[in-house]
Amino acid sequence: MTEIPESLKNWFKDCPFALTAFSGGVDSSLVAWLANHLMGPGKNLSVISASPSLKLSDLDEAKDFARINSIPIRIIETREMLNPAYVLNPVNRCFFCKQTLYQELESLARERSPCWILNGTNIDDHGDYRPGLKAAENFQVRSPLAECGMNKTDIRELAESLNLSCWNKPAAPCLSSRIPYGQRVTLAKLRRIESAEAWLQKQ
Repeated sequence: MTEIPESLKNWFKDCPFALTAFSGGVDSSLVAWLANHLMGPGKNLSVISASPSLKLSDLDEAKDFARINSIPIRIIETREMLNPAYVLNPVNRCFFCKQTLYQELESLARERSPCWILNGTNIDDHGDYRPGLKAAENFQVRSPLAECGMNKTDIRELAESLNLSCWNKPAAPCLSSRIPYGQRVTLAKLRRIESAEAWLQKQ
């Protein structure tokens, strides 16, 4: 196992309690692992939303990752589908999804105060169009990977060197991202997309 960069070690030393927004992707998986490894199981909790826009297979993989690595995890159900601003699918749809998620995490954080809400944002994300970053800013979410100057390549290389199974996992945007902006997001559409993609993967 490689040595974790000192910048990350020092970052987590300052964190009182880590509440990680965990999606199962490589970025947030690395943050969840680091929080648990560097802070210990009593000082961190990773939270994943069983959202309709998350593939069930991705949820299962995230749960497996947490179990294999002994990461404390909580599964919640966010209610973005009840928000008309999300369902109408504007170009900033991701803002409303992340806003809903961080509202839930903020409630959990209050139970463990002092506590930081963490996400897997890295410095490359700041060069993309990501409305969810505004929601993170509104809730004062911390981004250890970005704050320590790590980009996508750095993250995959570190995850690989730490023997984390997620290191080469392909990027997996949510199912709602397949629906063109301006077309309503519905449960029926999300399930059809998920079924179609599962079929394609088997071919």
